[in-house]
Amino acid sequence: MIGTINGILEEIDGNIIVISCQGVGYEIFASQTALSNLGAIGSNAMVYTYLNINSRDNEISLFGFASREEKKMFLNLTSVSGIGPKTAVTILGSLSLYDLASSIASGDVSLISRVKGLGKKSAERIVLELREKMEKSSEFSKMPLDSTPVDNNEQEYAINVLLSLGLNRFEATKRVREVYEAGDKAEDIVQKVLRKM
Repeated sequence: MIGTINGILEEIDGNIIVISCQGVGYEIFASQTALSNLGAIGSNAMVYTYLNINSRDNEISLFGFASREEKKMFLNLTSVSGIGPKTAVTILGSLSLYDLASSIASGDVSLISRVKGLGKKSAERIVLELREKMEKSSEFSKMPLDSTPVDNNEQEYAINVLLSLGLNRFEATKRVREVYEAGDKAEDIVQKVLRKM
């Protein structure tokens, strides 16, 4: 199996990236988190990877992630009946690891069912099949700082505004954290984010 790929970032095309390593260009379907952590074309890049073999469609695909925790969550999601790799990556791009893990552990179907193209029944299946794993999992209780909830209502309100403008939750949260200063109102935060985009 290919656990990680470390090399030069050659190309980014939507969710597809190409990393060149010792003369081989690996085409990788990258999660939104992995994409947001990449540098410029030509810079060094490292992603955690999973090689998916779909014998039914005779297809081999490489999926890339920003962290071991994200890869582990991907594997958990794809173990749920009816959740394929691309759906799992969509879920990871729509919710932070913290939000996803805590929603599953607490049985909160509503947040998960908001993921575009997922639906309530699939969200219920995810909670049903993964809840016990999330409750017992120590790795998801030690989320990196970027996965923890936002500090206050102003930040949360700003994130919701950015979501309405088309950003996914991870990207909106990341951008809000980058610009937030103590005492900022939601409109100040949104204006700062928009100026940097």
